[in-house]
Amino acid sequence: MKGFSVHLAATRIYQMHECMEIGLEVRRALVWCKDVELFSASAPVSSHAPFVFAHHFSLPMVGDPGLLKALQELVAPQGITHLFPARDDELLALAEHAHQLAAKSVTSPLETCRVTRSKSATLRVLQGIVPTPKLFLRPEEVSEFPVFLRPDRELNNSTSTIENEGTKGLPNCA
Repeated sequence: MKGFSVHLAATRIYQMHECMEIGLEVRRALVWCKDVELFSASAPVSSHAPFVFAHHFSLPMVGDPGLLKALQELVAPQGITHLFPARDDELLALAEHAHQLAAKSVTSPLETCRVTRSKSATLRVLQGIVPTPKLFLRPEEVSEFPVFLRPDRELNNSTSTIENEGTKGLPNCA
């Protein structure tokens, strides 16, 4: 369509090293599209995003009470029409506040974002559909070792462990 311009935001609201690649993948996929203008945003931390994106902004981190207002103040004046969150927390935050934003959030439905943000909720939904591991919510439920311990809402595997005896790590994991 001649004269039509779409503004897409590769928004990284809460930027950490491990999620930076997602924003770069969105950029690589869309940067050469003639009707697309890319924007990026992240927490005010040191990163190379300002050197990669022509339009880069700082936003509060997910969980900061000022995030929604700051995002609203960024989206409307810039004419941004779409938001691409890079992390699970961002997906959920944008899905929860989609009705308050002028731009469309490229996310799944809210309930899907809530379920997939939790490993235990995801496993409960998938039980009986695909093979899933058994969940132990209390240490006394464990009768055989080893067990694999993993935080319910962790973004990486750095705190995952295998417990060979005893259940000292169980209460905090799914």
